[in-house]
Amino acid sequence: MQQRNLRITVLAVLLTILGGILPAGAADDPVVSVARILSGTFRGSTPGNDLRLDLRSIATDLQHLNDFFFECAGKYQGENVRRQGVIRLETQGRDVYLNYIPHFDATVTSFSPQATRFTESEANAACGLTLSPRGDGFAAPEPAVVP
Repeated sequence: MQQRNLRITVLAVLLTILGGILPAGAADDPVVSVARILSGTFRGSTPGNDLRLDLRSIATDLQHLNDFFFECAGKYQGENVRRQGVIRLETQGRDVYLNYIPHFDATVTSFSPQATRFTESEANAACGLTLSPRGDGFAAPEPAVVP
């Protein structure tokens, strides 16, 4: 339950930093548009959010050309945070499915040989959300609140 809440928090923080709505790029492929937007470093700007998110393109295989190694570090509402994993973008019609697969081993980096290999518990902890076209960009639904 706590891991699930943590995954939801990481995704919510990512969406908060990106403003919740991502402007669409000029490309016809929505995955390419979202990939262009996500690539780079983002810093938290809301009160209590002193996080830095780094998303670097990572080669996994020829079928997944828009994968990112995700690193999140800093403080969020006074708590130290350090998370890493892979974000995989996949086309679902006009939508883009964003899948996050965490790495529980804090020594794994984007340069590690195991950056794209996951343990069974990491694979089971994967979560995702769908980004849908909205206006001139993409938006995700509000995260579900777990009682």
